[in-house]
Amino acid sequence: MFNRTLTALALMVTLGMANNAQATEFSTTDVLRSVEMSVMSQTKEMLQNAALDLELELKAELTKTWGTLTETASAKDEEQKKALVAVKE
Repeated sequence: MFNRTLTALALMVTLGMANNAQATEFSTTDVLRSVEMSVMSQTKEMLQNAALDLELELKAELTKTWGTLTETASAKDEEQKKALVAVKE
């Protein structure tokens, strides 16, 4: 009788520990999943911000380059007009 009780008690403790281990495992898994989701979200936000910064830098550089090109073209047009006027005179 004592052996049966001891065996039953050992079985209950073992099952209880297994249940606690599973509960802990699920809890740890949930925490890791939560951390993973948080890191993914932060990484996505950082990448979006970096992409936006690059886009703004490219637009600024394009605007600067376009301005330089149009000024240069305008100056060349003026030089050509002056040269034509000088040739006609």
